[in-house]
Amino acid sequence: MADNTHDWEWWLGPEGQFVYVSPSCELITGHDPEEFLKDPDLIFRIINPEDKPIFISHQNEVDTRQTGGEVEFRIVRPNGSHRWIAHACQPVFDDHGNFLGHRGSNRDITEQKLAQLALRQSEEQLRHLSSQLLSAEEKERKRIARELHDGIGQTLTAIKFRVENMLQQMDRGKAKRIPGPLETIIPLVQQSIEESRRIQMDLRPSILDDLGILATLSWFCREFQATYSGISIEKLIDIDEDEVPDSLKTVIYRISQEALNNVAKHSKSDLVHLALRKSDGKIELVIRDNGQGFDLNKTLAREGAQRGLGLTSMRERTELSGGTFAIESVPGQETIIRASWAI
Repeated sequence: MADNTHDWEWWLGPEGQFVYVSPSCELITGHDPEEFLKDPDLIFRIINPEDKPIFISHQNEVDTRQTGGEVEFRIVRPNGSHRWIAHACQPVFDDHGNFLGHRGSNRDITEQKLAQLALRQSEEQLRHLSSQLLSAEEKERKRIARELHDGIGQTLTAIKFRVENMLQQMDRGKAKRIPGPLETIIPLVQQSIEESRRIQMDLRPSILDDLGILATLSWFCREFQATYSGISIEKLIDIDEDEVPDSLKTVIYRISQEALNNVAKHSKSDLVHLALRKSDGKIELVIRDNGQGFDLNKTLAREGAQRGLGLTSMRERTELSGGTFAIESVPGQETIIRASWAI
């Protein structure tokens, strides 16, 4: 059984020498079983230095108490790769109770460990994203409250004062002077209407529900270029409106919005290519700018630790909607953002 198992089995004698090493040893460690039989210290040389004290402590305990035990450690293969090992051992005695060493069983649990690590990272990202969402919600509430107060609130207050002034003039019998003040109210009302429309469009453009994602992207690109006159946008739409599922329209708009806002804030770009197309059985959104680029790893690490919802938000929106997301960028070169969804 030991000769044919996928696990790395051994029998370690009471003096620390290997009595038996199974053939699977080579698949897991990259070393032939004979190497361990000839060199008992090889096991200590292949264990990751950080884990060596754990293994030695385990070995001393089972030797002293002559009992079994379990421990996990990493080994370094000849090619430099690391493998996680789950080790379990039991003491071996003859018919007369004489101690003959330990039988050890070593299972490669690298894939399991990587899956656990990925799960922990995903949970940490989810907790961070949840925290950032709450923070973003509160910031958005604060922003809307401020804009209502500073914009619409002040305009409505001015209208109120002018109406009160006209009423006072009417009470004083000066009705002939009313038409002039009435005309001055019209621009204030129009300003309030435009400010309300701007706030509403920032929250969610009605054009997205009324006309769809293609018209919304065209509108947003026009608005963006009007605000950032130094940045040109080349837009390529190669898909029909009814080919984009309703569930993806908001996602595509928000990713485009976040990506272009990042271009305006950080890229120092003067040209952006935005493409939404159907290709090879999938919907693909590609946004490429000719700016200064950035160090992707450093930016993601910094954003994950202390920033808001920029790149993380785009990735989360894409993946939660069933798509795949990728960013290509290096300092001094263009940045490409790709989001795609299978049709």
